[in-house]
Amino acid sequence: MKTALVAFNAKYIHKNLALRWIYVSKPKEEDAEIFEFTINDKIENTLHKVEAYQPDVIGISVYIWNAEYVKEWIVKIREMLPNCRIVLGGPEVTYENDGWFDLPIDAILQGEGEITFWQYVQNKENIDGLKTREYTSSVPYAKVPISYLESLESPYFLEMDKKDMDRRYLYVETSRGCPYRCSYCLASLDNQVRMFSDDYLFALFDRLETSGVQQVKFLDRTFNVKPQRALAIAKRLSQMPEGMSFQFEVVAETLSEELLSFFLNQTNKNRFRFEIGLQTFNDYALKEVGRIQNNEKLVSVIERMRDHQCIMHVDLIAGLPLEDYTSFKETFRKLYSLHIDEMQVGILKFLKGTRMNAMKEEYQATHDEHSPYTIYENKWITKEEIEIVDIVAHAVEKCWNSGKLRNTIQYMTNSGWDAFELFYEVGKQLIELGHPYQAWQLFDIFWKLSYQNHKMRGVLMMDYYALFKQRPKRWLNMPFDEEVRKQIVGRMVEYGFVKERLHRYAIFDYGYMDDVLYYQCVVYNELQTLPDRYLISMDFETVKEV
Repeated sequence: MKTALVAFNAKYIHKNLALRWIYVSKPKEEDAEIFEFTINDKIENTLHKVEAYQPDVIGISVYIWNAEYVKEWIVKIREMLPNCRIVLGGPEVTYENDGWFDLPIDAILQGEGEITFWQYVQNKENIDGLKTREYTSSVPYAKVPISYLESLESPYFLEMDKKDMDRRYLYVETSRGCPYRCSYCLASLDNQVRMFSDDYLFALFDRLETSGVQQVKFLDRTFNVKPQRALAIAKRLSQMPEGMSFQFEVVAETLSEELLSFFLNQTNKNRFRFEIGLQTFNDYALKEVGRIQNNEKLVSVIERMRDHQCIMHVDLIAGLPLEDYTSFKETFRKLYSLHIDEMQVGILKFLKGTRMNAMKEEYQATHDEHSPYTIYENKWITKEEIEIVDIVAHAVEKCWNSGKLRNTIQYMTNSGWDAFELFYEVGKQLIELGHPYQAWQLFDIFWKLSYQNHKMRGVLMMDYYALFKQRPKRWLNMPFDEEVRKQIVGRMVEYGFVKERLHRYAIFDYGYMDDVLYYQCVVYNELQTLPDRYLISMDFETVKEV
């Protein structure tokens, strides 16, 4: 019996851990192979690779981001392999899944599949979590004992993965389940947190140390659910090679003081990245969705982490019940004022199986009937307002989260722009610009929206020139006359530069830092590494490196 385990990831750098667990749990007599693609791959190529294997069973891992791709793929693979059994698993098909049986599939496994998948392959009876056209298990969601998982070969260091361990994320789970009951989240449906043992995890970390992995993302819904355990893990990870980074999802306001202090005092601030699901500051909306959140404590912790240069990714959700457009804008402004590294502005999704989805009639909500089930409107926020938030989200991603224009954006908001309205205006311009566009066109949007004075030019061009490894296009006119340029060159020669090098590799413009206007000298190089940047005082007396 040959089994193809098939995944369609969002990007190449992602790996499907669920199928790797299925793979290492296979009985010895079974023959199985993992086929891992992305949703950007040509569907014909993926079909032919699986067909060539001639499997008897195909197991497909289905998520919100690949559901539509999978539907098309199933129809076509059935034509190519008419006698093959097709079984689906994953969060997208675990709940409210009757519609999937309109496709030519044979079964759906609901819940964790390390045991039940192979029971299905071997035609066992009375399988937990199994659903077919003729049979539905009395167990709606299968769970696997952690002790059984720990007895298996590690799914993290398979031979098939060794060649590109340094080029892809390594997803790791130290627990399963979530202690919270947020009504919009599928994780809340598995409310029992089960922990992998310390011995198992620390043996895993020992292997990880020499694996060559660069980025590790923990899948735990709440990394700090047990503070002392989280602290022990964090201390062990801090001993890993310098180039290795780790991302956790944390409930920031419940971080113990000991654990928080440990993270704050890390000398290598690139070691840890923190994903924080803020969602909203609106207390009524938080209560309605069943989310427990101390906003005052949360802001305090975020500010402390920011002040210690901790890297944070903070999520907002627009469209929550009881939060109108005005309230969401206030939430956005408050988060923006914290000036964290990444702001994720999302739109509420009505995921199948969630309590939120069951409330859509009461909330007068409409949403996309296909994945990702994004809300169109509800009785608190209109379709037009949701569309505005979506435009803002696009601008935030391109201009703030990318790091390209943070100084410029902060300067403009400090000069009177409302943060939400600024991102909305930029977002509208980005839509008109289309794609692809040149970097200077993005920066020109901000220039045209600004007062266009020397200070604005200084901060804008400091952001602009820092992006490039060779002299970029100059779309604005020379900012000052040739006499000023000569004096800048002369001062840089005094500072130690060869005049010929400046003529060949340097750009001169205004610069702005700490509320002071400067002349700016940006020196690129023949190696095409990031440039050296200098600020020269307006009286030419001082030079300082940025």
